[in-house]
Amino acid sequence: MISCDTPDTGSLELGAPLITQLLGLGAAGFPTIIVTRQSVGSATIAEGRIDLVLASSLEYAVQVPGVTSCTDDVDCSDGKTCQSDLTCQ
Repeated sequence: MISCDTPDTGSLELGAPLITQLLGLGAAGFPTIIVTRQSVGSATIAEGRIDLVLASSLEYAVQVPGVTSCTDDVDCSDGKTCQSDLTCQ
C-alpha cells in the first residue's frame, strides 16, 4: 500500500521507483487502486470542539503485467489453475 498526504491541487504523480517497489511485493488477483480525497475542518464552540471530516473514495481496477485474475480454473488458460490469491499459476 502507498499512502500519502498531499496538497489538494487536483493531481498527484507517483514516481516509477515507488511503483516498482510496490509491485516487487507481489500482486494478488483483481488488483485495484483506491483514491480518497479528504478534507477536515473544526470549530470551537462553548460546548467544546466540533470536527467535520468529508471524504470521498473511488476504486479502479488496474492491469498488472503478468497477473491474470481468476475466481475459478475456467478463467485460466494454458493448463494453469486458479490459486487462493485469485491469480492463475
